[in-house]
Amino acid sequence: VDEDVRCDCCSFGQRDILTDFFGAVKGDKWKNSTNWLTMEPVCEWFGITCDDDGSISRIELPNNSVSGSNPLDALVHLDTVRLIDLQDNFLKGTVPSDIHLMNDLQVLVLMENSMSSTIPTEIGMMKDMRVLLLNMNRFSQTIPSELGLLTSLAKFDVKANKMRGSIPSELGNCREFEHFSIAGNAITSTIPSELGLLTFLNYFAIGKNSITGTIPTEIGSWRNMTYFALFDNSLSSTIPSELGRFENATSFFVHRNYLTGVIPTEIGNLTKIEAFRFENNLLSGTVPDEICYHYNFGDLQVVASDCTEKVECACCDVCCPVLIRTLDTETIDASEIVCKENEFF
Repeated sequence: VDEDVRCDCCSFGQRDILTDFFGAVKGDKWKNSTNWLTMEPVCEWFGITCDDDGSISRIELPNNSVSGSNPLDALVHLDTVRLIDLQDNFLKGTVPSDIHLMNDLQVLVLMENSMSSTIPTEIGMMKDMRVLLLNMNRFSQTIPSELGLLTSLAKFDVKANKMRGSIPSELGNCREFEHFSIAGNAITSTIPSELGLLTFLNYFAIGKNSITGTIPTEIGSWRNMTYFALFDNSLSSTIPSELGRFENATSFFVHRNYLTGVIPTEIGNLTKIEAFRFENNLLSGTVPDEICYHYNFGDLQVVASDCTEKVECACCDVCCPVLIRTLDTETIDASEIVCKENEFF
């Protein structure tokens, strides 16, 4: 593309919008602001990528000391942008309701900031959205059911926020889902059976909430599952034998719930497993020989279960009294799984 044409295309509306953005997020204090606010084409400003016609396609300023409030307010009229990455900065404020004007946006990464308030329902209008990473912020309120309209959404992460309410059953419409994390919030609902429709899902993390009810048998359809984490909730009933279909699983964490019954022998079908954690539940019976086989001869590194008069485990690294909740880590290092005697036990 001729440089003059490229410059003309980039220099007017886009330049004004980025200039406003630079002022709003204290660009003079960034780690790197090469070419910003100069006469160079905006396509040559640090963190900006353009298509061949000069329209901005990507804004990437991670870990760049970007600060200020409401950073997206100045960007919503850049309707050709497909990716925004502002992770690991010092941003505050909200995601604007008119973000849907960025109708080409596919990837929005705001993780590790101090953004707050709600996830606007208007995000459900962004049909091309594939990746939405809002983890480690201060978002509150509920997960909007309108996310179920994002049929191309593959990755959704709001870990470590202040979200509450329920897991919308409408998320079962997001058939491209691969990664789903709401860990470390205040979600109180059950696990919708509709999530069993997400057959491409490989990462499911809902730990450290207040989720109740049972583990739906329908999620046995998750044949691509690798990381499965339900720990630190209030789930009850039994562990479904259908979870033995997670043939690619490497991590299986259901500890610190109120699960009952026996550990299904089908769980021993998980031949790629590296860590099983069942401790601090109300389980009974014997940890299946199939699990111990993987510990002795396979890749399995950690087995942690309740070891009381009701539970027998020949291969557990760690034995825990029932309903002791002492661990605040997801590590698979057995040396860090601490179980101590409870004065009420």
